[in-house]
Amino acid sequence: MLGHDDFAKEVWSRAPSLLSGTNIDGETPLITALMAANLSLASDIITAASCHMQHDDLKHMLLKVDRSEGNALHHAMRNDFENLALQLLNIEPRLSEQVINTGESPMYMAARRGYTEVVERLLDIPSSADSGTKDESALHAAVRVGHTGQDYTAVNVLGNNAVNVVYSKTALLKTLKWVS
Repeated sequence: MLGHDDFAKEVWSRAPSLLSGTNIDGETPLITALMAANLSLASDIITAASCHMQHDDLKHMLLKVDRSEGNALHHAMRNDFENLALQLLNIEPRLSEQVINTGESPMYMAARRGYTEVVERLLDIPSSADSGTKDESALHAAVRVGHTGQDYTAVNVLGNNAVNVVYSKTALLKTLKWVS
């Protein structure tokens, strides 16, 4: 008799559209697996989706958000799946743009947790959001929790380091708030 993993793989191979379906809370099977902190199942889902879905359909599935506006990247980092977060960013860099309803961006979450490789990867994506809670940025989070090992001098593809990126966005926000 098939185990749960084998059963799921068999179903996905026959009906890959089930991989992108959502429940009433907007959760895909991948998000549900990540919320349950089931790295094995989440990895199996990504593998199955990569094998049985068109690349555009895979990206569309990864970009879906749940009720809290969180995507698979948010949930991967929330459960300390740093390598999976990097894998997701390699498949779909636009995951870095989504901000959850508390205002946290993937960069903020990665900086707060000290995920140096994820922060560096996010800095390579020009459209990455860097906002956090209470008008903070990713740099605020990293400094506040003492991730002094983080390399804030690493540059993105545009030649800007984390301090430049955060300062320009923070200065713009503060200016806009002061003017309005």
